[in-house]
Amino acid sequence: MADWDYKNSRSWGEKVEYRKCNLNNQSPINIDTSNLEDEKNKCGSQDCKLKVNYISSKCHVVVKNRSPTIYFDHGSYIVYNGFKGEDDNYNFISNKFYLKKMTLHTPSMHTINNNSYDMEAILYHYNNSDEINENESGGIAISLLFKSGNDKGNVNRFFNQIINQIPLEEKDQETFIDVDDNWNANMLLPTNKAFFTYPGSLPHPPCNENWYWIVFDL
Repeated sequence: MADWDYKNSRSWGEKVEYRKCNLNNQSPINIDTSNLEDEKNKCGSQDCKLKVNYISSKCHVVVKNRSPTIYFDHGSYIVYNGFKGEDDNYNFISNKFYLKKMTLHTPSMHTINNNSYDMEAILYHYNNSDEINENESGGIAISLLFKSGNDKGNVNRFFNQIINQIPLEEKDQETFIDVDDNWNANMLLPTNKAFFTYPGSLPHPPCNENWYWIVFDL
């Protein structure tokens, strides 16, 4: 049986091994657009640049803790030029981060002006492409928010290939889902390239605060 799931998030910090879940810089958050500190937090200017280089991939699904995680083939990455950190340590960075996995959440975990969305996809990027401890390593998480509708574009083509084949059982398991040769995380990116940034954490145990977030605006 899983020792945690998103339904019992309020009790995560009660366990010694998950005590970080009670700290201050925990993700997800509500983004209040009336209370942005400065232009660093909403990057639509020349101060912050995000270069995306996602390649086509197979779809490897692992179900653990009652939650599916989708793993991508090696080779996709982002280059982020922007600000990372907080307070006096909010420094400019320019690094390459490698895409490894994606989680899906319904409804969204992040909110904007207290408005939630029908689904949120979170893409996790790490500092290196080698085999790593996912929970201990840090990196950049990209949050993509979605509303339900009749769109027949790339987003629907991406999800239509996998959504009905993701295992729903609560037991831990893994599977490969057949996808087109051009199935690619780039299909999820919005037309609007403005985004918010903030220093945060893994949004699940062990809740390590070594993650930096890019949340795309709708």
